[in-house]
Amino acid sequence: MQTSLPQGGVLALGNFDGVHCGHRAVLEKGKALTLSYGVPFYALTFQPHPLSYFNKKAESFLLTPAPLKECLLKEAGVDAVIALPFDNILASKTPQAFVQEILIDALAARHVVVGFNFAFGCDRAGDHALLSQTLAASRIGFDPVPACRDAQGHIVSSSRLRELIKSGDFDQARALLGRPFIVSGRVEKGKSLGHQLSYPTANIDPQDSIRPPVGAYIMQARTPDGLWHQAMGYYGPPKDVVEVHLFDFHKDLYGQTLDVAFLAPLRPAQKFDSTDQLKAQLAKDAQKARVYFS
Repeated sequence: MQTSLPQGGVLALGNFDGVHCGHRAVLEKGKALTLSYGVPFYALTFQPHPLSYFNKKAESFLLTPAPLKECLLKEAGVDAVIALPFDNILASKTPQAFVQEILIDALAARHVVVGFNFAFGCDRAGDHALLSQTLAASRIGFDPVPACRDAQGHIVSSSRLRELIKSGDFDQARALLGRPFIVSGRVEKGKSLGHQLSYPTANIDPQDSIRPPVGAYIMQARTPDGLWHQAMGYYGPPKDVVEVHLFDFHKDLYGQTLDVAFLAPLRPAQKFDSTDQLKAQLAKDAQKARVYFS
């Protein structure tokens, strides 16, 4: 994500963790405004996520690591992603200073679009009313976008999605995300047990991504060439990594970045008395996964 501050565009402002359907409503509004203004469309977000900054000991919680978030934002029509470094200086700014110094002076925004619950500035004291009044004084447009709700009328939010992922409700999470839950990481060297069992795995550290329940899953894996591959895998101890086996794939992936989508659970974690038992279970897992894809 770029940290330079281009000027004169429509800004969609927020954390955008997950780039879920609520975020996409904000982005769609911003994109429509760029067409009427004839200016670029920018997403203004923060790196690291403010929750990480204020609680450095918090468990991993991100729905989308920064590179994946940038990719999803651009797929939604954003011309550039501006990632403001979230540090003590930014955290201590008053809401008025944030609007004046960043949105007006540094970015010369033409119009600002935010989600229904966006708050900002020191102690999150800035709200829609302050944004509207301060921007209007500089003849800058402002639009808050109403909450997105699911079929049952429940508000879609990043915090709700985190709970769905943690509980293993991938169908509901997928409906709200508009895509599967994805983790990303660099493929690391393992013990090559998968090779010995005829199910070689690419092992990735999900880093700051929220953790799903421990167990085996039907997955897809996106290789650096952009192609998605049918897969199955496991997440859990002892190393807290995602181990993914790509079906009918024989290339070396060590050191490369892999995106792994969790599609459906296969089974909870199990203990096996022998490698033969484990291999037999992996064969059953593979059969179930192939049926899923068929």
